[in-house]
Parts: sequence; C-alpha cells; structure tokens
Amino acid sequence: MSSLYEIDFELDLWLTEAMSEAELNEGVIPDIIADRLDRIRQKQTVKRGNVCKYIKSLRAESDSIAIKEKKFRARQKVIKNKLAWLTGALKLSLKVGEKFNDGVSKVSWDRSCQTIPTNMDIIPDDYMSYEPKFDKASAKEDIENGVDVPGVELKYSNNVRIK
Repeated sequence: MSSLYEIDFELDLWLTEAMSEAELNEGVIPDIIADRLDRIRQKQTVKRGNVCKYIKSLRAESDSIAIKEKKFRARQKVIKNKLAWLTGALKLSLKVGEKFNDGVSKVSWDRSCQTIPTNMDIIPDDYMSYEPKFDKASAKEDIENGVDVPGVELKYSNNVRIK
C-alpha cells in the first residue's frame, strides 16, 4: 500500500507526463495516460479518506484518555481528602508525642516548621518571586494595531480541519 506522499508524487509525475503529451498532441492527452491519472486520483481519494478516518480514530482515543484522566484526577482528589481526614482523625486520637505500634503500622511524631505569610503587601521583594508570563493575545493585538513588539512576530499558517 502506497503512502499519501507517494501517491501525490506519482500523480505529479503523471500530470507532468500528461502535460508533455498534450503539448505534443495539440492539447489531447492520450487515453492510456488519462486512465492512469483517473486510477491514481481514485487511489488518492481512498487514501485521503483512510487518513481522515485514522485521524478521527486517534482524536476519539485522545478524547477518551482525557475523560479517563479527568475521572482519575477526581478520584485521586477524593482519596487525598479521605487520607487527610483519616490522618487528622488519627492525630486527634493520639496525644502529642504518643507512639502507636500494632505490629502492622507504626505511628511516631516529627517536628516541622511552616513559613506562613501574614501580610503580602509588606514582605520585602527579596523574599518574593515572580514568574514572567508571556501574554500572547495582547502581543498579537498590539502587533496587528501597528505597535512594534521586540522579540515577537506573527506567523500565519493554514490548518487542516477534519470533521
């Protein structure tokens, strides 16, 4: 089975041959070449249809995975919440420093420290971090309105839409 690229290449070759023959035969393409072109076009149509079906199949599979991933994330959230609740319940049932060991599970205590900001407005910049984020929509709008935006250019392309 030929690839779409190979079929397109073959069609281009035969179209070139047909044009050469038409120049030699006062604009008439021999029947054998015309038939060959028809067969190649039919093969191209079938191949394009098959590629479209494969793309649709892959898109459906990708969508299905995304749905499953969303369900798994929701389930993970439920499990994490239950884990936090059970850990808190166990923590409340023990006195600070009390150990538990039943041969299967062992509970002990660790000391930890959290840094909690109480007023973000007065924290010095040395302790703040900012991630630069590129605003594509604003940059595009400015460029389209004639503003020079250094380091940014618009690239237009033609995209295939398969339904």
